[in-house]
Amino acid sequence: MDTSKDYMPLITYRQIKRQKSVRAIHKELKKQERKSRLFDFRTKLYKAAKLDNERLFDLTADQKQSIQTAPSENIDQFISRIENSNVIGMGGGFPAAEKLKSFMSHCKGSGILIINAAECEPGLLHDDWLIRNRQAEISYGINILSRHFKFEKIYLASKQNLDTSLFTTDSDIIAYQLDYFYPAGQEHILINQILGKQIDHNAIPAQYGILVFNVQTVIAIGKAEQGEIMSSRYLTAANLHTSRAVVVKASFGSNILKTSEAALGNKASYLKVYAGHGAMSAYKVESADIINAQTSFIAYAQAVSFADTSACIGCGTCQRKCPVHLPIAGLIKYAGFGQKIPEHITRECIACGACSYFCKAGIDTRKYILRGM
Repeated sequence: MDTSKDYMPLITYRQIKRQKSVRAIHKELKKQERKSRLFDFRTKLYKAAKLDNERLFDLTADQKQSIQTAPSENIDQFISRIENSNVIGMGGGFPAAEKLKSFMSHCKGSGILIINAAECEPGLLHDDWLIRNRQAEISYGINILSRHFKFEKIYLASKQNLDTSLFTTDSDIIAYQLDYFYPAGQEHILINQILGKQIDHNAIPAQYGILVFNVQTVIAIGKAEQGEIMSSRYLTAANLHTSRAVVVKASFGSNILKTSEAALGNKASYLKVYAGHGAMSAYKVESADIINAQTSFIAYAQAVSFADTSACIGCGTCQRKCPVHLPIAGLIKYAGFGQKIPEHITRECIACGACSYFCKAGIDTRKYILRGM
């Protein structure tokens, strides 16, 4: 996360309840939800917008940069090509080549590959779109990885009920349908749900023989093998006031304000432009801000007005909704008295924003946890 930007949630539970268009989306998604257990106490967040159609707004104008096209002859050449193509994780921003090196050095036998298309963030819709519309490119990326690494199992994790026959892969892939809980796509939580393995929050799964890539990163790896330098990305552009969204492909370095206007049209005067990781974590866009590899989301939205810590009513909702079970309720009281929050708590926070979203007093609790104050 860019620490120079003031990230904030653009939606809260209290706000969503008042928005008729979003309530309709939630009602539709709840009908589709796979019921996996009688009582499910996990945090659930549904989408805050819906795609207008399957059209892609491709704003890249074919600005492709290539380095070479001959297939890589061995694993070292392959990793070097990924590195030279500047492929980084579209989910967390970790360099793909470094992850592959770690996996190669620690996994002596067969490992596990998980393609992450969970897209649990309520503002994002482009990974779901990729699963439906870029199956050949996803298949190619999986095949390239399978050619150079030995995988015992390959999982494609999504909330969709996928038909794996649509993916033409050399190895069998297992479609894992995720439940509607948040944040299902967080790497360590995803591993625990699929494999039943608990890995420390600060540990790198590749060191345990588990390779996790966002579905868009898998596509980028395939493009890198074909000699294409990573210079653009798919993202979601949404008008959170109308709950409508489109999928955009934009070049790195593109002006965010111009991109939002091209994708969403002119905005109403009472709306502002935001960008970032999603509706739960976005910043107000300035005129010079540009798209980079970590820009997953652009939105027209009204700013949420948050209260300070003195508004806390001590209900404990933030703590119950925290997926990593941090003692948030007590920590907010700490912050209210001007006391510093312990550093290990700040490190353990996964910045999902669930606490801020559900806070009944309207406090952006995540902000205080991450700042340690």
